[in-house]
Amino acid sequence: MNMSSRLSFILILLACYLTGRAEDSIPPTERIRIYFSPGENFASQIYRNPAINYYFRNITFSELSLGWKHEKANKSLILQKGNGDESLMFNASSYLSLKKNSKVWGKAHFYSGKKKDITYNESSDLDIVYPYISADTLGGNLTYEEYFFAGGYAQDTRKTVWGIYADYRALMEYRRVDPRPKNTTSDLNVSAGITLKTKSRYSGGIALHVRKYKQTNLIKFFSELGGIKIFHSSGLGMDYNRFSGNNTNSYYKGWGYGSSLSLFPKTKQGIFITASYDYFTFEKIISDLNELPLNQLNENNGAIEMGYRFKRENQEWSVKFRGKLLSKEGIENLFGDAASNIYPQIGEAQQFTLQNYHITLETTYGRRSQNKRYQWFILPRLGMNNIEMKYADPHRLIKLCHLSGGVKFRLSAVYKKSIFQFHLEGEYNYTYDSELQLTEIEEKQKMLYPLQINYSNLSGNGKNGSASIRWDHPVARDKGIFISFYYSKHLHTNSIHNDGVQIKGGLTF
Repeated sequence: MNMSSRLSFILILLACYLTGRAEDSIPPTERIRIYFSPGENFASQIYRNPAINYYFRNITFSELSLGWKHEKANKSLILQKGNGDESLMFNASSYLSLKKNSKVWGKAHFYSGKKKDITYNESSDLDIVYPYISADTLGGNLTYEEYFFAGGYAQDTRKTVWGIYADYRALMEYRRVDPRPKNTTSDLNVSAGITLKTKSRYSGGIALHVRKYKQTNLIKFFSELGGIKIFHSSGLGMDYNRFSGNNTNSYYKGWGYGSSLSLFPKTKQGIFITASYDYFTFEKIISDLNELPLNQLNENNGAIEMGYRFKRENQEWSVKFRGKLLSKEGIENLFGDAASNIYPQIGEAQQFTLQNYHITLETTYGRRSQNKRYQWFILPRLGMNNIEMKYADPHRLIKLCHLSGGVKFRLSAVYKKSIFQFHLEGEYNYTYDSELQLTEIEEKQKMLYPLQINYSNLSGNGKNGSASIRWDHPVARDKGIFISFYYSKHLHTNSIHNDGVQIKGGLTF
C-alpha cells in the first residue's frame, strides 16, 4: 500500500469516527466562536502534556476540509528552501468527550504539491538536519506528498488525570529530471503525562516525550553525460570534500527524549507556567560507503512559557512570556585510508555550533457586545531572536540579531444563522546586529555562495502582513459548512517579496 492509499484509509476511518460523536447542546455558531477564540488558545505549551488536554475544551468540535495553497516569491529568501510552494490540502481534526470522565482528540492531513526552485539542497527537513545536508549547484522543483496523523486520549480518575498522545509524519519528495532525489522521511513522537487532582483551581502535571526520526536520501542521474558533483555540507560554506562526488546515497537516523513540567488553572483562568527540556540527536550515514557514519548532531532545547489569563462576563485579557534556548553541536568523524572500500574511523572533531536565544512577550484583549453578536480581539507582541553559528577550523562565524513587533486583530460577527470571522495581522522585523566572518576562502568551496546570499538576505529588515475571512453556516442542528480565504504578503530587503493565497472549504460537526 503506497503513501496516498494508507493516508486515504486513515482519513476515511477518522471521518467515520468523527460523525459518530455525541451531540453538543451549545449552538453551532457559539461552538465555532469558542473553538477559534485567541483567548482559549493563548496558553499553548501546557498542552504538550496530554493529560492537561482533558481541560482544554468544554465543547466538542470536528472539522473536515479540502483546500489549495499557493506561495510565490520573486527571489528566494533562503536558497535551500526555494521561492514557492503550491499544494492541495486535506485536513481533519476533532476534540470529543467520550464519557463524563474521558476525552479524545485527533488530527490528520495530507498535502500534495510542488516546492519551487530549491537550490544547494537535496535533503528534506532542512530545519532538522541542517547543516548536514546533501547538495548540488543545480537543484530545481521538488514534488512532494506528506501525511500526518495524531491522536490523544485523557481520562479523569479519582486522584489523577492521565493522558497519552502520539503523532506520525511521513514525507516523500522527488524530482523527475536530473539530479533526481527521492527522499522519504518518517518522524514519530509519543508523549505520556499525568496531573494531580486538587481541591483548588490549580493543578500540576508532568509529561515525558520520546521521538524517533529517519530520513533516506537517494539521488540518481539518468543523463548519458553523467551527473554533477554532490556535496556533503558541514556548515558555514564548508563541505566534506573527501567524500563528495559520486557518493550520492545517504540517510539520517535520529532519536530524542524530553520532559515538561506545568502549573495550570483547571478553569483556564489564572497563572500558567510550563518549563520543558528536549534532547535530539542524529547521525548522517553514507550508504554508498558501507554505512559510513559521516556526521553527528546533538541538540539541546530548553523552553519556558508563563502568563496569566483573566475573563469576566463580556471581556478578557491575557499576557504571556515565552523563552527558548537552543544549542546544537555538530561532530565530524575522521577516517583513515580505505581497505576494501571500508574507512576505519580514527577520531572525531566538534566543528559546528549553533546558539539560538528567542524571547517573546504577547498580550491579548477581547470584548464581546451586549447582544453577543460581535466579539473582537487585539493581540500585540514583541520579540527578540538571536542566532550565532560557528565553525571551528577554519574559523567562521555568522551572527543575526533580530527585533520584531506585530499586532493581530480578530473580529467575529453573527449574521442571521451564519458567523463571519475576520483577521488582520502586521509585523515588522528589524536586524539590529549582524556579522559574517570567513577565513581560508577557496574557489572550490561551492557552498560559500548560498551562505553569502542567505546572510545578505537575512541580515536585512522585513515586513509581513496577512488577512483572512471565514464564513460558517449551519445546515443541520449540529453540522455546518464553511469557506475561508487567506492572503499574506512578505516584503524583505534586497527587493524580495512573497505573496501567498490559501482557500479552504469543508464541514464542521
